[in-house]
Amino acid sequence: MDRRTVLKSTHIQQKIAEKKAELENLNEIKKFTSILTNQLDELENKLDYMAEGTESVALVLSNWQNVVKSVSLASLGLLKYSEKDYETGAPLPECLVRIKLDKDDNVGEEIQEKEEMETDDYISDQQAEESENINEEEDRQEVQTSYTD
Repeated sequence: MDRRTVLKSTHIQQKIAEKKAELENLNEIKKFTSILTNQLDELENKLDYMAEGTESVALVLSNWQNVVKSVSLASLGLLKYSEKDYETGAPLPECLVRIKLDKDDNVGEEIQEKEEMETDDYISDQQAEESENINEEEDRQEVQTSYTD
């Protein structure tokens, strides 16, 4: 019976050793799980911060279209100047002033539509004038080449 007792004792010691190793592994898993949880919490905070930042960027970028339109409108006034005007001094772009009307909003929309139509007409006139100048220059060159031939 001593032999059976020794075998049982050895078997029990092996089981105890296995359980201790398993406990160590579980404690290690628990430690890594805790670290991972902390890292995920930090990541969540950073993502929230980034989301707030992207909202701010979206707001700024949504205003860029209005800024570009304003700059474009201001620079349209420079199209009416010739090279001679630039020699005497650089002409300044048109001043843009917006006045909010407390009256009916339709009045503001009508004014804006009128301004847009005037701007479109001005651009069309400028393009037509440029194409006429180009055509006249081409005609002059053709006449000069015909005289030289």
